[in-house]
Amino acid sequence: MQRDQKLSTLWTRWGAVAALKFLDTVETVLALRAVGRRSKAYFAGIAWLENHATANVDFTARRVLALREHGDNLLADFAYLRSARAAEGWGLTEAYSASPIDSALVLLASPSLSEAGAPVRYLQNAQRALGSSDSGWSLAHTDTSDALTTALVVQALLNHGEPAASATVQNAVSTLNALVGPASAAPVQALTAMALLRTGANATTLLNALVTLQSVADGSINSDVYSTALVLRSFAAAMGSDAAAQATQVIITDPTLRAAVNLALGRNRMDAIDRAELSRLTALNAAGLGINNLTGLEFANNLRDLD
Repeated sequence: MQRDQKLSTLWTRWGAVAALKFLDTVETVLALRAVGRRSKAYFAGIAWLENHATANVDFTARRVLALREHGDNLLADFAYLRSARAAEGWGLTEAYSASPIDSALVLLASPSLSEAGAPVRYLQNAQRALGSSDSGWSLAHTDTSDALTTALVVQALLNHGEPAASATVQNAVSTLNALVGPASAAPVQALTAMALLRTGANATTLLNALVTLQSVADGSINSDVYSTALVLRSFAAAMGSDAAAQATQVIITDPTLRAAVNLALGRNRMDAIDRAELSRLTALNAAGLGINNLTGLEFANNLRDLD
């Protein structure tokens, strides 16, 4: 698929709408990381996020999500999130009462912030229980389940040990299946697909529908950065390239081999390499370079042509 190859092109559009710049940048960074493409665009996004302050819980949680795998010092972000927590969970800022979507974002960003499990219990208790088609979580104080919020809450609860087979999760899955289909907005389909995949449920219908939305001209989804990034993340979840183990750094002992691999992947010669990036390597021509140690190359599980 072309999406991961086109996000760098879409980089120039990340700031097209000022109000969406932060959201678009976070999602693009997450998407590029999920498919093992820590390219120039990825690092530019990281640098932008490192140098832009956040003004609320939502953006701070998203910033942590994007920067934590990069190894940034996020102590100030964690301190803000701790201070902004209400008794049971998080709202948009410290002045707001708890809401499912903000609480889910914080718990996705940092499991350690769920001291004594109170935010998890808040999410469990906030679930609607009006039947299989309305047993999700609402947005703000509406009277119906919201698919996007429900998809985020499901992933947050699973991250905190909620069994996929529990009634809480299964009722939410039934609600998502009732609310979301091929006609739903692309971001909603993508987030729902991710939630279903995390629970072990079938997301094939949504994934197939998302494929049909891709533009032949530029590989994007509706020429929209946010939609394109979320769809890419949903396919990364389906392929398993976003698994935590895939972000593990691979030590390539021979510096010449490391340089050759990076150049084959279109990266700088001495960039750090993780398993997701090595899995993208399908061919490597490193003949006559004096390489005498192949340690690390065992993680190039899609390598087909080696010289």
